[in-house]
Amino acid sequence: MSIAKQASEITLPAVNQGWHTLLQFLCSQFPYISEEIWRERITAGKVHWFNGEAITTDTPFLPSKRLCYYREVVAEPHIPFEQQIVYQDAHILVADKPHFLPVTPGGEYVNECLLARLQRDTGITDIVPLHRLDRDTAGLVLFSINAASRPAYYQLFSQQQIKKQYLAVAPLTAAAVWHSLP
Repeated sequence: MSIAKQASEITLPAVNQGWHTLLQFLCSQFPYISEEIWRERITAGKVHWFNGEAITTDTPFLPSKRLCYYREVVAEPHIPFEQQIVYQDAHILVADKPHFLPVTPGGEYVNECLLARLQRDTGITDIVPLHRLDRDTAGLVLFSINAASRPAYYQLFSQQQIKKQYLAVAPLTAAAVWHSLP
C-alpha cells in the first residue's frame, strides 16, 4: 500500500446536491472507493478539514469548505529513472524530468512523481509546478518554491511571456540520411 505523504485538497461545492454528510459526498465524488474504505480512512484520521480539524463519518456536509484527504494505491509502480535539479534560487527550481515519471500524483502514482521526489530530496514542502509535461515526456519542469513570487510566474505563463518548446530526438538510419541529401 502506498499512501501520499502530502494531503490532496478538495473544495466542497457551494451548492449542496443532497449530501447530508461528508461521507455521502466522498462516496458520490469518488465512486471507485467503497464506503467501507472511506469509513476506515475517516476513522484513521486520513480525512480532515483544511485547518487540520478531524472529521467523523457523521460530519455534516458544509458548502465551500476545504477538505483534505490522503490518496492511497495498492501497488504503486516504481520509476527507475532519476530526476536532476538543474537550477534553483530563492524563487524557482528547474528539474530535468525523466521519461515515464508523472509531474504530480495521479492515477496509480502517489509518491512516484516528480513533485513528491523533489519535496523529499530538497525538504521543501511548499513547491508547486508552474506547468506540466506528459508522463511519457522527458524535459525541464519549472517549479515555484516561493509563495510570495508564485503569482508573478503564473502571470508570465498566462500572458504567454514564457513558452514551452519541444524537441524530438530520434536516431537516423542510413536510409534516412541518404534520402535527405540533395
